[in-house]
Amino acid sequence: MKKPVIVESLLKNAAPWRIVLFSFFLRLGFLLLVCLKAESLNVFTRSDTPPYLTLARELLSSGSFTNGLTPEVFRTPAYPVFLIPGLISGHVEIVTALIQIVLSSLTVYLVFKTALIIFEDETAARAASILYAFEQLSIVYSLILLTETLFTFTLMWFLFYVVKLLKTPSVRYAVAAGIFVAVCSYIRPVSLYLSTATVIFLGIYLLFLKNRQERKRLFINTILLLLISLSLTGLWQLRNFKETGYSQFSSVSDFNLYFYHRVSIMSKNEKLPFYQVQYAEEKKFQHIVKELGFIGSLAYMHKEALNVIEENAAIFAVTYIKGIAAVLLSPGATEYAQLLSYKGKTDIFDGTLDSSFLQVFKEALLQAPLLFTLNVLFGLLLVLYYLLMAMAAINIKKTDPANLFMFLILAYFLLLSGGVTGYGRFRHPVMPVVSILGGYGVALILAKVTRIKISKPLK
Repeated sequence: MKKPVIVESLLKNAAPWRIVLFSFFLRLGFLLLVCLKAESLNVFTRSDTPPYLTLARELLSSGSFTNGLTPEVFRTPAYPVFLIPGLISGHVEIVTALIQIVLSSLTVYLVFKTALIIFEDETAARAASILYAFEQLSIVYSLILLTETLFTFTLMWFLFYVVKLLKTPSVRYAVAAGIFVAVCSYIRPVSLYLSTATVIFLGIYLLFLKNRQERKRLFINTILLLLISLSLTGLWQLRNFKETGYSQFSSVSDFNLYFYHRVSIMSKNEKLPFYQVQYAEEKKFQHIVKELGFIGSLAYMHKEALNVIEENAAIFAVTYIKGIAAVLLSPGATEYAQLLSYKGKTDIFDGTLDSSFLQVFKEALLQAPLLFTLNVLFGLLLVLYYLLMAMAAINIKKTDPANLFMFLILAYFLLLSGGVTGYGRFRHPVMPVVSILGGYGVALILAKVTRIKISKPLK
């Protein structure tokens, strides 16, 4: 029986370089469309962009990592350094977007290579790369001056080398994984504990290895990975302590605990809008800084936030789970609307901070029916990715550590992205993993529909 044309194309013509090239031109075409419609270059920036640009300009002008007044301990240096070529060119938005398009396209290739190592199946690997080529967050954030694209690209290198390490223990894979996970932390501090989580995972896997020589090799490589990552991130902690007396890697976690998680609890208890309470707390905190000093105020933030969370654990838990749901389910169409200079209301889902999802959806449908409909369509595509991933999860070999490591990555980033800080953009780093698993789901479907044998069954 003749195979369907689409299946033939997927199996024979979808060479990795063609998928990467398609991904590049898809994102480049979207950039050109945005440039044609944009009234100003501000469409490429978001509220977090100006601080990164300030830090990059300070690095260029003085060689120091300061926010213009004091040494910076909130943001980390990797993305400001990444912005420097664009600043030098005088066209930071366009140049940075072009570089990010290249990185996003290369991430497609890393998805292919990682999936190929895990599943040892060309169909699954090609399907995974095609899924990521079309993934809506990867497309839109390749144009926006935020850390997402650089972070996900670096994270995929880390995943690639850990998977290689699991398949064939090697010092060079351990060294590379340790370096890349440390670089991830310099881009976004959320990955600071990823090396520890990985080492715990590898340690558990060691217990199940029967071959003594393999166990010894993996143990040495695991320790090497941990030492390299901790040493590299420790350098920045030493810098922070030397410059300010603050011994942590970044103050972002204290800030989020105090001004987001704590404030969300207060807004619930006081029955006031979140941003109203946050604004009032920011004003109060200015006096706390004057009274306690910089280091003292950071310690106060951490302690006070944890006290409020401990006293209101039930409220915090509900809000945190709601945030994880927002990360998982936010479709992302709003970012497209903002880039394309949509004239209507774009922040149609912001009300989830103070209201139920159902109430916010009703108001969004009434206020911006077109954008709401687009979000629904994007949401359906997202559900398709999840269904394909679920199909893979049911059928993959549960004892393969590389498969299990993919789910560790999913759990790590989702569990750290909850609460009121949970936005759809924080799903960006895990979408390559969703695509990798979804690619195997596609391969399973094709195998059933066309009776094509998967090269190495994993059931």
